[in-house]
Amino acid sequence: MGIAISGSSFGGVVFPIMLNRLIEQRGFAEATRSTAYLCTGLMAIALLCMRTRLPPRNKVPRPTHGEEAPSPPPAVLDLLKDTKYMITIAAFVNILGIFTPIFYMQLYAVNHNVDWTLALYLLTMLNAGSIIGRIAPNFIGDIWGPFNTIIVCTIACAVLVISLLAANDAAGIIVVAVLYGIFSGAHISLISPLFASLSRSISEIGIRLGLTFTVVAFAGLACTPIMVALLTDELKWNRPIGLSAARPLFSSF
Repeated sequence: MGIAISGSSFGGVVFPIMLNRLIEQRGFAEATRSTAYLCTGLMAIALLCMRTRLPPRNKVPRPTHGEEAPSPPPAVLDLLKDTKYMITIAAFVNILGIFTPIFYMQLYAVNHNVDWTLALYLLTMLNAGSIIGRIAPNFIGDIWGPFNTIIVCTIACAVLVISLLAANDAAGIIVVAVLYGIFSGAHISLISPLFASLSRSISEIGIRLGLTFTVVAFAGLACTPIMVALLTDELKWNRPIGLSAARPLFSSF
């Protein structure tokens, strides 16, 4: 699962460079169209390579004598009443601020007198670190368990966000960007295994993940407007950074 999710990090390495160059040379409209063409081609390849895990319902063989019939999918309300599923609240709180450094790392660097050309590559560096974070911690999760691993990574994210306030030069900001990419990428890739581990049967996994990401999507949607309001036109970094660091500490406990 970590390898599959790391694909978005690979895209995060390529897209910032591609867009910055295209916007500079061709303009915003042409850069947007080029992005759409690339995404369409890659999605077409992905769709052609996909296949279903189970055969269509009309082709499912009936159980023979002595075999158990496949269990029906669980009711959604039963899953929502599951006490362990309350971990969704922690995921919601965490996602509410996890993208703040990703969105504002370049602006923070420019605001602290980092060269504009170097600042443009910060997002690429962050996503390069995220490739490692989305693959390696999954192997650690097999040993420590997804819960323990994601707690460590979440606390590390909080420490790195706070340390950004002390990073006032290019070297410090680059170090924070790469390390944050590693640990935030680990958090994102471990959410799915974590909720899958709560399932009593394989038929529950899809429903549990669907419900979780539906709730978490609202946090991702609200994250940027909240941080913009806290940042203000005066660029008061301590406000969004403080909230962004507080939410993983709350969710980890």
